[in-house]
Amino acid sequence: MDMTPASFGNWAKRRRRMLDLTQKELAQRAGCSVAALQKIERDERRPSRQLAERLADFLEVPPDQRALLLKVARRERMIEALPSIPRPALPSIKESPPTHSNSELPIPPTPLVGRESELAEIARLLHDPQCRLLTLSGSGGIGKTRLALETARRLQKTMPHGAYFVSLAGVNAPGFIVPTIADALGLGMSGSIVQTAQLLNYLHDKQTLIVLDNFEHLLDGTELLSEILQRAPGVKLLVTSRELLHLQAEWTLEVHGLSVPQSVQTDELETSSSAMMFLQRAGQARVGFTLTHAEQTAILRICQLVQGLPLAIELAAAWVRTLSCQEIAYEIEHGLGFLAATARDVPERHRSIITVFDQSWKLLTSEEQRVLRQLSIFRGSFMRRAAKRVAGASLPVLFALVDKSLLQHSDAHAGRFELHELIRQYAAARLEENIPEKQATRERHSHYYLTLLEEQEPALRSKRQKETLTKLTADIDNLRMAWDFAISVEAVDLLRRASGPLYYFYELLQYFQEAEAAYKRAADMIRTKLANCGEQKDPELAGALGEMLNYQAFFNLRPGNNREALELFRTSMELLNLLHETHALTFAYVHSGVVYWAMGDFDEASRALGKGLSTSNMFTYPWLKAFAVGFLGAVMHDMGKYAEAYRLLSEAMTICRDIEDPYFILLIGSYFTRSAQAEGYIDEAHKVLREGLKIARENGNRWSIGLALERLGVFMQTAGNNNEEARRLLEESLELLREVGDRWSLSWVLTAISQLALANHEEEKAEQYAMEAIKVSTEAGNHPSVLNALVTLSTIRAQQKLNVSALEMALYVLQHPSSTQDAKDRAACLRLELEAKLTPHEVEITQARIQSNPNMVTSAFAFNALN
Repeated sequence: MDMTPASFGNWAKRRRRMLDLTQKELAQRAGCSVAALQKIERDERRPSRQLAERLADFLEVPPDQRALLLKVARRERMIEALPSIPRPALPSIKESPPTHSNSELPIPPTPLVGRESELAEIARLLHDPQCRLLTLSGSGGIGKTRLALETARRLQKTMPHGAYFVSLAGVNAPGFIVPTIADALGLGMSGSIVQTAQLLNYLHDKQTLIVLDNFEHLLDGTELLSEILQRAPGVKLLVTSRELLHLQAEWTLEVHGLSVPQSVQTDELETSSSAMMFLQRAGQARVGFTLTHAEQTAILRICQLVQGLPLAIELAAAWVRTLSCQEIAYEIEHGLGFLAATARDVPERHRSIITVFDQSWKLLTSEEQRVLRQLSIFRGSFMRRAAKRVAGASLPVLFALVDKSLLQHSDAHAGRFELHELIRQYAAARLEENIPEKQATRERHSHYYLTLLEEQEPALRSKRQKETLTKLTADIDNLRMAWDFAISVEAVDLLRRASGPLYYFYELLQYFQEAEAAYKRAADMIRTKLANCGEQKDPELAGALGEMLNYQAFFNLRPGNNREALELFRTSMELLNLLHETHALTFAYVHSGVVYWAMGDFDEASRALGKGLSTSNMFTYPWLKAFAVGFLGAVMHDMGKYAEAYRLLSEAMTICRDIEDPYFILLIGSYFTRSAQAEGYIDEAHKVLREGLKIARENGNRWSIGLALERLGVFMQTAGNNNEEARRLLEESLELLREVGDRWSLSWVLTAISQLALANHEEEKAEQYAMEAIKVSTEAGNHPSVLNALVTLSTIRAQQKLNVSALEMALYVLQHPSSTQDAKDRAACLRLELEAKLTPHEVEITQARIQSNPNMVTSAFAFNALN
């Protein structure tokens, strides 16, 4: 029988033990000292209302009993009034709440102190259907990020698609907001659709909370938030910013400092949030820290001086290792008088926190000051090796800065460090005072990161690709900054050495638009520099320009800007042909061949790829050779030379497997399986397709997964052994490729689904997908894809008894030079069936119409029929 406890303290102790919590664990969670909890459990003191509320949270008191418990805790009601609370039951597996999100929210290094009223108000607002954009505003260091993170943690399981935390501190321009959000969501970006559209496509049916942290320097990008709210009705946005966004949909909550004690009474100090935070952090900084009467007075003064600002409290508390609380208060007090003056050149956001930074700065050694200044050059987190190379930071100095709460060990396992953004800004202002030092630091930063790309290229093209890409992606903001600085100082040699690995890094991320813009900036700079040389053209500059144009062309090719890509490749080849730039020239030959293939000029594609194959034999590393052989095989396949295609693609696959580059194995393998299947090697094709899908899923690249699913779905469809499985694969592929926005790949899967629907006698659905495939591939300029979809549409017209129109389209495909052999074979079979149904006169008239106006079908069916 469960006896009613005789006092609140006894009840609290029994409840704590029932929940298997130690005094230390409960005190830490509730944000009070162990000594205070011990007194409460011994009934030597009663908790404040705020502390009683926190204890009720962590002792899992049911909502309907909380008001009564608070009165009992404050001795306003007798303990007998409190009914016994049953032992918490372990939920069965069936009853366990589902995990709605695969997101991993950052884990704060210290528990949250106070803030229960703010958290309750934020939760109330976010539960209001009208409130979809909530901005937490306030000065820097006020605790906006911590509040937002705790809110996301609490709401993560209540949102059907979870909660995500997006740090924008390292994002230096509005144009990078979308890829940063995509990264946090695990959404790979690629294709020709504007990245904003891809993000909106992904979010449109999601019900999720997205925290956008540190938005104040990106206010020119607020239009994106309005678009998300308009296009994704289930998404709620929680934004932290020092400045309001001034959007019509914006709800605001101003975050203030923690509660400040008004007297030195022990009870008040231990229940005031700011004092509790100081005591907690001081206890972490110095084991054995005790609260004397003198310390109580100093802590009261410190909390009042910094006005409950959490970051200031943390920084101040860290100094108890070396200073008394009286000394800390003295140092802060003497800085506050100066900053309280109305100095016009002090940014508003720094007026309440810069005092703490100034005092912290003065107590650093000259070496620690120098390192902190130079660490401010980094964007986001950085490795210890980077800190040493760029800022000359030794391990003792790094950990001294960590100890003084000026540097965070953001990922101990990976060895990464990070400056709080406010501290970074303060240190950056110090660096601005010495322009030569700043310039030298930026040069070292740029050299380090662009050299890092060069060093990591072999791993990026190997079986270590996934882990290498993850490491480099963590440094993407630093890589962007390094590239742009190298352009600004015209470091052509450094840019050129980094251009190749950066190209493959961007290709794996599939940030096509960002990459194209980056290479264009570099090419423009080199072109200007080359023009200033006069008649004596520098061959090194000309070669560098050719290489930058190559990569700019490549990232026009990827989303389907074929004409622009071809023009850039031609310009590049004109430059490179005059120089001994065989590698860059080979790249241009091979990839211009891919452009010709995409546009349906198979003869020109064969010639360009053949040239690339010939020159690629000069290189030790076989990557370009594999590319040339593989895509030459793909062209041979479309020309109907299946045996030659299989031979070439088999050779390319052998090279790929020797290289052990997962992305390349998948890419070449997707074309190899078509030829293997055409030659009757069904089991081999199936094995490679399964291998490719496994690789794609392991790497998490959405475009690769979509491509692998499309190829496997087409295989299942043509093998004819499992139409339902083919449908499932193709529909999953379609969903992914729609989000990605790669029009070339999207046209393939649309045509495949159209053909499958036709085989299942779903005529309306088949026509819908065929028409969309024609539209998408026409926009991309992919003529073979247009013609392939046109054969399917022709078959639909034949089933609709529109035999003349169907024959017209079939004849058009048969006479078009960009038709693949597969499209021609299907069109030829259809032609025989239709001519048997039509009169000789009807056939003759239709043939004459096509011969006299070969573009008639394109205009009539590929354009007008779509409008």
